[in-house]
Amino acid sequence: MVVVSTLHGFFYKVFITMANMVDNDMALQKKLGLASPFFVAEYRKAARNYTLPDLKRIFAALKTADLHSKGMGARNMGPEEIYKDLYLAIMG
Repeated sequence: MVVVSTLHGFFYKVFITMANMVDNDMALQKKLGLASPFFVAEYRKAARNYTLPDLKRIFAALKTADLHSKGMGARNMGPEEIYKDLYLAIMG
């Protein structure tokens, strides 16, 4: 599932940003592997909206969604149910 991979990449960068909030934009851009400093402000904003326990819960939900998408640990869950569970975990 491309969505799970994309969300994991986003929240991983939010985690990196959270751990390096005191860095200037150029240093943080380099740590995030961004081609442009334009998105650094967006990651800083996202990092302020989540706590470490939130990110831990989100990463666990992403792992579960990945396993369910591969047919492991799910009882015939379709993509709709997997996305719904993932959405609730991220927003919850």
